[in-house]
Amino acid sequence: MNNSEKLHRINIIIMRLQTIKILGVQLTTSPKSIILEEIQKGFNSWGKNTVKQGKNTLKTMMIVTPNPEIIMIAQSNKAFLNILNQADVALPDGIGSILAAKILAKKYPDMGYGNLRSRIPGVEFLEEVVVMAAQYRVSIGLIGGTAGVALKTLECLQFRHPGVSGWALDLPYISVSDLQSAVERDKGINNYVLDSPINKIIQSIVQKIHSDPVGVVCIALGAPKQELFMTLLQRALHVTEQSVEYKTPSIVFMGVGGSFDMISGKIRRAPYWIRTIGFEWVWRLLWEPWRLQRQLVLIRFIDAVFRSF
Repeated sequence: MNNSEKLHRINIIIMRLQTIKILGVQLTTSPKSIILEEIQKGFNSWGKNTVKQGKNTLKTMMIVTPNPEIIMIAQSNKAFLNILNQADVALPDGIGSILAAKILAKKYPDMGYGNLRSRIPGVEFLEEVVVMAAQYRVSIGLIGGTAGVALKTLECLQFRHPGVSGWALDLPYISVSDLQSAVERDKGINNYVLDSPINKIIQSIVQKIHSDPVGVVCIALGAPKQELFMTLLQRALHVTEQSVEYKTPSIVFMGVGGSFDMISGKIRRAPYWIRTIGFEWVWRLLWEPWRLQRQLVLIRFIDAVFRSF
């Protein structure tokens, strides 16, 4: 058993979730209600005396949101591809993924592609997780975004949903190359490199989680930074767990992209009717024309799907 398999074994094991692969990237096809039930299981462990010093009892769940842009990044980045495919939940956040599933379902009717019928927007899923966390008195940690946006997001969530508690942290600039180098050096929890350049930032967050426990950690760095960062943080928590006693029995990690900007009001989200017909990407393009190059990835994505036959 390699180190990545050992890391996966100590994660929350999800038996009920169904998946497919589009261009080699895993996507969860189970309904949102089932996914939320699995997260709820982790919240149920809060309040119980399940964490003991020196025991591998800390359970973690990683949630990623592979849209067409992320899937295309993974085509040329094997480390990123592996992280996406080791995640416990891969939300289909993007109308392009739904379109690709429909195309593949016609070619491969027995491969489960027909089960992917609707997208699960990450920003909406994030709010539902936060509401559920508040119901179970589980605190949240928000990390990243541009200066001050994480804190503003927390304040907005607390205003909308009484009972939400937690903390927010800005991060200094971190390059993709530095994060990727750290992940490639740290091949698993048994080989975690304590002297890596990223370690001071990671360890400060580990100590924050230890001193001010949270059960949900949302990271807004954009892909692939947030997924690489989550992987390092997850490993560091499991390494540190051997020497300290955590008050946190389970943690849900979620990469949230630009969700903080939407929740905080920095970016105006598309009206509901535009979201329901799958044209939110057009709305964002109108408000952020610099995203044109990123949106053109959808054409390359659909072309790659057809070429995969």
